[in-house]
Parts: sequence; structure tokens; C-alpha cells
Amino acid sequence: MVSNAAREAIKAKSNFTASYIIRRLSDGKERWVNAVSAYNFNEHGRALSVFGTIQDITQGKLLELDLHASYQVAQEQNSRLLNFSYIVSHNLRMHAVNIKSLLQLLSDAGTEEERTEFLTWLSKASVQLDETLHHLNEIVAMQQSLNLKKEELQLWAAIDKVADQLRVE
Repeated sequence: MVSNAAREAIKAKSNFTASYIIRRLSDGKERWVNAVSAYNFNEHGRALSVFGTIQDITQGKLLELDLHASYQVAQEQNSRLLNFSYIVSHNLRMHAVNIKSLLQLLSDAGTEEERTEFLTWLSKASVQLDETLHHLNEIVAMQQSLNLKKEELQLWAAIDKVADQLRVE
């Protein structure tokens, strides 16, 4: 790896700079190093000598890697937060449109029987909005909790509940 890069630098008659990991023989620890070298060439373009330095950049590289890992965590959290905001926006908008429509129907109702029916639907819609807000609060609380409690989900009961909420009587 390093020797190939050095050969390429000699071919291109340029300086050589590379960062890589080495393992110290004394204790087996890996260290990040930065190597810089300059070549002296004769009139025929042949490398005569090399001058260079090797610098231990382990601390800086570890900080860079840590920063990169932190950035990745922040990106993932940002993505989850954005997804959560879309879900919240959709769920709240659905309830707002539902309540607005029911209020319009209520105001346009011609009979007391229609008003009573629309008030019943409006009451159900407010209960559903409250349930949605409660679920959103649970999601936020779960994200903040280190000891997540798992609950068994009764899938068919949940599907029946959603179907019942969507059913128009």
C-alpha cells in the first residue's frame, strides 16, 4: 500500500503524502501516522534520494473518527425526527379535517336528529384525536426511556378497531 503509493509518486515526480495505520512492534498498539516525503531526481528523472517525516496523528484521527460517529448518530436521529414529524403532521391533519367536516355538517343539519347524529360523530372524533395525542406522547416517552417495556400486540383487535373508526354508520 505505502510502497505502491511511493512508486506512483516517483513515477509522477511528485511528493508523497499518505496517512495510514501502523502497528508498533514494542506493544502491538495501532497508531495512525502521516508520512510526507520529497524526492530528489537527477537530470534523467531517476530518484536519487528521499527526505521525509512520519508524524503520529493518532489523537487527531481518533477525534476525527469520534466526530464522524457522532455526526452519523445525529444524522440518524434527525432522520427519525423528520419521519416522526411527518407522521404527527399527517395524524393531526386527519383529525382536524374530520372535525372541521363534522362541524360543517352539524351547522348544515336540517333536523334535530341529524344534529344529534353529527354530535355523536364529533364526540367520537374528539376521542380519536385524544387517543392519537396519547399515543404520540407514549412514542416520545419510549424514545426517552432506557428501559423499554414490550407489550404484546393483539393485531386483529387493532385492525378491528381501525376498521370500526373508518366505518360510516
